[in-house]
Amino acid sequence: TPSQASSLETKLSPQGADKYNFFITGDADSSEKKLRDIFQNKVNEVCGTRFEIISIKMEYESEEGAKINVLNGTFKCFVKSQM
Repeated sequence: TPSQASSLETKLSPQGADKYNFFITGDADSSEKKLRDIFQNKVNEVCGTRFEIISIKMEYESEEGAKINVLNGTFKCFVKSQM
């Protein structure tokens, strides 16, 4: 639902040479699986089907006593010239 999606903060940062960092800050209701699904969708949106996931780190931040999930992922797109 849109209300759930608005509680997530996402930030896509180009790292040069077809490489990207994608940072998702969830909320108390964001499961690790949900954040990983959002990450995967973003990778497919940016790269299509040819990509390499370099790293995915799950972190936890406490906000006023509530634990929130944070996903910090890095991925690289493969363009035709790299195949």
